[in-house]
Amino acid sequence: MYIYTKQNRDRGLCNVYTNLGNSYYYLGNYDKALDYYKRSLALNEKTVNDTEVNSNIYNNIGIIYSLRKNFLMGQNFFNKALQLYLRSGDSLSVAHGYNNFGNILLEQDMLDSAFYFFKIALRLKEKFGERTDKVDAYNNIGDMYLKKGDAERGLQYGLKALELQDTSYYTVNLRQSYELLSEAYGAKKNLPLSFLYFRRRTAVSDTIAERNKLSELLQKEIILEVNKVHLADSLAMAEETRIQSLELSQKKRENNYLVISLCIAGLIAVLLYNRFRVTRKQKHIIAEQKVLVEQKQKEVLDSIHYAKRIQQSLLTSEKYMERTIRKLKEKK
Repeated sequence: MYIYTKQNRDRGLCNVYTNLGNSYYYLGNYDKALDYYKRSLALNEKTVNDTEVNSNIYNNIGIIYSLRKNFLMGQNFFNKALQLYLRSGDSLSVAHGYNNFGNILLEQDMLDSAFYFFKIALRLKEKFGERTDKVDAYNNIGDMYLKKGDAERGLQYGLKALELQDTSYYTVNLRQSYELLSEAYGAKKNLPLSFLYFRRRTAVSDTIAERNKLSELLQKEIILEVNKVHLADSLAMAEETRIQSLELSQKKRENNYLVISLCIAGLIAVLLYNRFRVTRKQKHIIAEQKVLVEQKQKEVLDSIHYAKRIQQSLLTSEKYMERTIRKLKEKK
């Protein structure tokens, strides 16, 4: 179950749930059986969508509810199973579906309705069923005739059921046949044969009871093994959860480090960009100031040159006046 869960193999997990439900059913733990049948059904309806699996699970759940005397829920699930059997065209499964309806109606003392479904099941089992299917159908029909007061017809079906069975191997069907024959002969006032089949029925019941006692240890071992499997699955899942939690924590730390690193990198990038903008602006200002200084410098130099030319022109005039004065003095 743990492996199927880990690998997301829903079909396999669905089968495991059904098998666990069957195990608990045979152990008489109907609550556990019902729980696992419902798990299997929910998973199958959600992902697997296997009609055959659905019909069988519906049938199993119906049996559990019938055993718990919840006949309304039992009939509801039997009906769901029967509709799927009819849709699939599996005649023997349809026969089992009608047989289930007969049993649950019989439990509610609705004899006529039960008899109706048992007769349909009988026709289908005679045509499509194995020997055990026919034995079960004959026993049911014979029992219904007895309940309706027809001992002769009940006896006929009891004998037909007995002919198909190996009387050396004691089964529930054989016990039912002996019980049917004992009651039928008793109703016909044939006490020797009634007592004969009563003793045979008792011998079969005792043998089955003894066999059940011998299987109690095996049942306990099965329960122990199932509990071990559950414990192993729980431990494995707990360890897997712990590892996943650690991995998740590590990923969270790594993600946090990554976010912090990205934030720092972003902050540095913003600072560098701002620094770049300031530097570029300063360079632009310096360039403008340089141009301005050069212009000012040029203006100053131009002024100096202009003043120098004026000065030179004045010096030339002074020399001219000196020469003129000197010439005048010489003339005198």
